[in-house]
Amino acid sequence: MVVSPSSRAVFGSATVLLLFAVAPLSAQGAPHSEPALLTLAGQVEPLGRQVLRSRLPGEAIVLWLAPEGQLVRKGDRVAELDVTPLREELATREIDVARALSDVIEAEAAVELHARDIRIAELEAGILVAAAEVELWTARDALERARREAGEGGEETAALRLAQGRVQLAELRLELAKLRAPDLVAAAEAGRAVARAKVDERRAGLDLARERVEMLEEAIASRQVLAPVDGMVFHTPRSHERVSAGSVVRERQAVVEIVDPTRRQVAALVHADDVATLRTGHAAEVVIPGPTDRRVAGRVSRVASLPVSGTEDGPAAARQFQVVIELDGEQQGLTIGTTATVRIQRGQPAGRPPIDPRARDPQRRR
Repeated sequence: MVVSPSSRAVFGSATVLLLFAVAPLSAQGAPHSEPALLTLAGQVEPLGRQVLRSRLPGEAIVLWLAPEGQLVRKGDRVAELDVTPLREELATREIDVARALSDVIEAEAAVELHARDIRIAELEAGILVAAAEVELWTARDALERARREAGEGGEETAALRLAQGRVQLAELRLELAKLRAPDLVAAAEAGRAVARAKVDERRAGLDLARERVEMLEEAIASRQVLAPVDGMVFHTPRSHERVSAGSVVRERQAVVEIVDPTRRQVAALVHADDVATLRTGHAAEVVIPGPTDRRVAGRVSRVASLPVSGTEDGPAAARQFQVVIELDGEQQGLTIGTTATVRIQRGQPAGRPPIDPRARDPQRRR
């Protein structure tokens, strides 16, 4: 079944979808003068439809579908998908979260240890400087005693020279201690910075693991496909991939449709040679075959500007365009999927007298 490339999200005015291409106008091809009456073969479709798609990642098996034709209310369950593989993956991801949390706790403990190391380095630096200062004070005190012993004459003795040398050595050691002290603290702080970076890294890993768990939980929660509006269940999505219980569906694949049970439409695929002759507002008549043909008046509501089959640059014979007919008459009993014949009166706007079925129609078979 050929379908429209777009679907309407809201149930609106009645329309009929003609899903088949126009038959040739004559055995010899399109004449230079187009006949006023154009006949198309199509199929009754719902006007308002909402396609419900799988939201599960990858593939999933359809466990259950509401029966086709069942009337549902907004929020009713219309399908359910198998999420067993997702539950198994969720269990694995939850283990990943626990491991990531343990890694974060371990990294945070390392930061605390480095904070202690910084304090130790500060104390060691203080002790180093203080020890050098005490050594300097002791050396200066020894120098003063040596000077007093040398007497007022100030004669330089071996003891005095030794005391002076010790003072100089203590001064150098103090200067060295003051230079080394900041390095001890800086090294400890650098270790803490590395530990903090590891905490950030492991927290990011924990966030990612939690995000994966949340995504799986959301996917599992979407195993039940719910009706977004009141309507009727329809099992033939426009993707043409009819789905039933046991079918395997991919992510974003149509599973089921909810349609308006009261309004109908028909869309046709018209050859490029004929689409230029159609305009919105042209009068149309839909004929439903049966023991007594049923006729419903309508009008052209939309003519596609882009082809839906073939290529836009290809030959005209390979290009087809969609035409939508809106119904004006009673639609009760128009079953979805029923084949219909549509006659469009080119050049005649809707509201004029009904199309005379005896009008000249070179496509109509006697």
